[in-house]
Amino acid sequence: MKSLLPRPGLSWSTSALPGFVLAILTAAPILVLASSIFQPLPDLWEHLGRYVLMPALSKTVQLTLGVCLGTFVIGTLLASLTGLTEFPGRNFFDRALILPLAMPAYVFAFIYVGSLEYSGPAAVFLRSAGLDLSTLLPIRSFGGVVAVMSLAFYPYVYLTVRQCFLSQSQSIVESARVLGISGAGLFFKVLLPAARPWIAGGVGLTAMETVADFGTVSVFNYDTLTSAIYKAWFGFFSLTGAAQISTMLFSGVLLLILLEKSFGRGARFWLSGKKSVPLQKIRLRGAAAFSAFGVCSLVFLLGFCLPVIQLILWSLRHLSQDFDSRYWTYFGRTAAVSASAAILITLAGLALAYSARRHRSLGMRFLVSTATLGYAVPGAVLAVGVVIVCAHFDRALSALIGGVLSSQPLMTQSVLLMQLAYLVRFLRVSFAPLESAMERLPVRYDETARILGMSGKSILAQIHIPLLKSGLLTSAVLVFVEVMKELPMTLMTRPFGWETLAVRIFEMTSEGEWERAALPSLVLVFCGLLPLLLLPKDRPDGANLPEALR
Repeated sequence: MKSLLPRPGLSWSTSALPGFVLAILTAAPILVLASSIFQPLPDLWEHLGRYVLMPALSKTVQLTLGVCLGTFVIGTLLASLTGLTEFPGRNFFDRALILPLAMPAYVFAFIYVGSLEYSGPAAVFLRSAGLDLSTLLPIRSFGGVVAVMSLAFYPYVYLTVRQCFLSQSQSIVESARVLGISGAGLFFKVLLPAARPWIAGGVGLTAMETVADFGTVSVFNYDTLTSAIYKAWFGFFSLTGAAQISTMLFSGVLLLILLEKSFGRGARFWLSGKKSVPLQKIRLRGAAAFSAFGVCSLVFLLGFCLPVIQLILWSLRHLSQDFDSRYWTYFGRTAAVSASAAILITLAGLALAYSARRHRSLGMRFLVSTATLGYAVPGAVLAVGVVIVCAHFDRALSALIGGVLSSQPLMTQSVLLMQLAYLVRFLRVSFAPLESAMERLPVRYDETARILGMSGKSILAQIHIPLLKSGLLTSAVLVFVEVMKELPMTLMTRPFGWETLAVRIFEMTSEGEWERAALPSLVLVFCGLLPLLLLPKDRPDGANLPEALR
């Protein structure tokens, strides 16, 4: 649009600079990883290929398929009950069933392992009642890790499919009934096929989360490709080997994205119009209503209530002996790094959103897509790429100024490295709400301001930012919580001895100290509730869904 082009005196490259810079920051680690395949490591790969890589690849594929199946069944069933039917407690479960999103998957993992292993409180209680789970369903097994990760990730499918049912028109049902389709056939032949694009989106996101997971599989001692990356880097001290495995994992993620896009085409085809009547919910009675209430209650108990109760009990038991001056350091470092990252990434997201608003071109769309690609890349993969880029930067800087910084690198082994990694990883989280908020600002505001002689910077500072307070707050809170919960990237980029709450949880669970990991986990869970409380009431067009779920 002509009115959105830069004013005379402000070049296109200057106003689009945030897009260029952020796209380069994201592309550089990925390109470095891709270039690592040309560096042969025959001795290392002979061992990795035989004893590490192939078993890890097989387990990654099996785990991804198992978790996708589990989340599909749980998420679609719950979305069908809350989105298509009416039963006692439906309004409560409609929102309550998204609460497991507040809990990191690795916290889920150690709660269930610590509770259900042979000496765990739940296992002891069940054995006293004559039920031995260690023989019926051992928690440290493929079935155990699939069940726990399905409970952690089912809200991705639940939210998307539920949003689909909210957007359906009653005319679809009426047309099906004219054709003689009713009862169960209406669901399986009409409504469920119509939801396939949304199901593909939710299951695809689940697959990417499963492939990228590091903390959960570490708790279960279930080796996947992310475990292989960590082992190659910190076990064999080969950053190049870790980069090559990361390239393989990134290729798999790209394949998942392409599959999701392929199956997700037509996601808007069945949306109801503004004047159409939404689907009328079927009122369940008697045994059917009781069964629906029971299913939702069971998932809510297993997915949120019981884990939180167990965390509280463990925290109270060890509060007096664990809560000392060290924890103030953990809290302080976590809050400081999360707050600084939230400010940095929110400002970057604002600059990128404003550049996208001023330059509605194919080139800018490409820059935005590149700059926000990091959110689709596993944290362990990005961590390797960012570390390699920063190591090259430090060597170049040291050579440039005569080796003064050779013993004290500027970027690697510093908080700056962590902040850069978080920026590349979570820019999409910041950009999405700011882009949506900025799209709602009328273009006439910009036109009037330019007529009055205001520059682009003045328009942003004096007009846009005051009107974007809600979007800025949402962006900052989302980034703050994501950084607090991030484990693999924090673990791989932190300075030596730098411990945050997530790192503390990893260290305690690595030693089997489940109960002592409860206190920092409880803090993360309560912080994770913040973005869920900020979610507005559902809109049929899905505009309030998180970007990753749309």
